[in-house]
Amino acid sequence: MENATVSTIYPNATGGVLEFCIVERVPPPTIPTTSKAPATRDAHRILQIEVLTLIMAFPVRLGALTFTGPAFDQARVDISRAYPYLNITQTYVYSCDQPYVTWNDQYENAQAYQYFVERRKREQQWKPDVTVFAQTVDMGAKLATGLDDLYLSSVIMLDNLRDKQKWPTWITRPQSLTDFLRTFESMMRHFHWLNVVLFAETTLTPSRTLLHSSSAVHTQAIPTAQATLFTFNSTIQQNYGALMAPVKHLSRVIFYTGNVQDLQSLLTAAADLNMTNGDYVYFTFSALGQSTIMGVNTWTHTNKTPDDVKLTCHNSLHHHFFFHTTNLCCALHLQVL
Repeated sequence: MENATVSTIYPNATGGVLEFCIVERVPPPTIPTTSKAPATRDAHRILQIEVLTLIMAFPVRLGALTFTGPAFDQARVDISRAYPYLNITQTYVYSCDQPYVTWNDQYENAQAYQYFVERRKREQQWKPDVTVFAQTVDMGAKLATGLDDLYLSSVIMLDNLRDKQKWPTWITRPQSLTDFLRTFESMMRHFHWLNVVLFAETTLTPSRTLLHSSSAVHTQAIPTAQATLFTFNSTIQQNYGALMAPVKHLSRVIFYTGNVQDLQSLLTAAADLNMTNGDYVYFTFSALGQSTIMGVNTWTHTNKTPDDVKLTCHNSLHHHFFFHTTNLCCALHLQVL
């Protein structure tokens, strides 16, 4: 797959400039087949799809898993075979000189600039039929601590959880606490969990305690299930090993915190307690409209530093992109095998 890299300057709101690197990933050739051809007079027309991704590496989110690498490239090949009349081009926009960008209030403007200004310069050569905005801020993966292998799979889902046997993890944006509780109950039912422990950091938002209590009570709808709630205050020095010791025999533990340092400490404590045979689920929820990330990680402990973390695509990385235009609604499924 060929790559083309160019640079552009985006003027920010304070009068300065931010330099971006634009990486355009040219998709593999799309070869239509007669068996896939729709019964219309435009049967051989290729639909041009542009996916525009602004890559943001926020320190508090430990970065984002970008759509790159052999697994993603293979997925693109699979898509071209399954949907021969879709020609997909992925464009990445990211900061050239900063490993972490802190101007998160500017990212939509930056993306709009790339779309409305930079794209027009290229429209004489190539004009997409549909453009999809896919920020890795919303579709990112949480990195935790020195993990030997971090197996990831993700999909957007809620009520259709029972139909997603292959996708044990999802990334979603709940619109209300009711949605959050319904999702939690769906997960309990889907995986047939009988005993679940929730570790909730309650510092930033006091109402989180009520939320987690409600989640625990909500599981009473499943008579065979038991949910236990542990809360902690991240502003007070914690002995995370002692905090988790009472549940070290369990393999189903949910960490619910918006602070990445707490997540790292909890996962490290789990490793020290030899709690490496289960699935550890990370929840984060904000009432301020930020993304909710849910990740199921099967992992083993290592002495590697966070910079040495090795990512391994396992089973799938599944995303649903919905393209909406006046007369077009097309669903593109990206499946990393």
